[in-house]
Amino acid sequence: MPGISLTPAGGSNPNQWINLAAFGAPASGTFGNLRRNAFRAPGIAQLDLGVSKFISITERTTFRLRCDLFNVLKRAQYGAPNADISQSSFGVITTTISNYATGRGTPRELQISAKIVF
Repeated sequence: MPGISLTPAGGSNPNQWINLAAFGAPASGTFGNLRRNAFRAPGIAQLDLGVSKFISITERTTFRLRCDLFNVLKRAQYGAPNADISQSSFGVITTTISNYATGRGTPRELQISAKIVF
């Protein structure tokens, strides 16, 4: 609908990322007038931290202890909203950006590793 903002009143949230009032069904046999890439998914911001310590055991042998912390601030990383207007979940974000990769949209994770080099 012309003149109606795509952003809901009060701002976007995962349950209503797109203003439903800004959309209407086009006339039968015609296309709508929404421009390409009119709305976007939430931005991605994440802070990761890594610390390592090298310890010499002998002249030729070292021991490395490493700790990695992913998503230090435990910020939610939301996926794209449902863009199918024929579904009841139109404009709702139902996924995170990644449910499988360590350190990319996952909850806070701690990873500890040890390595001996000789």
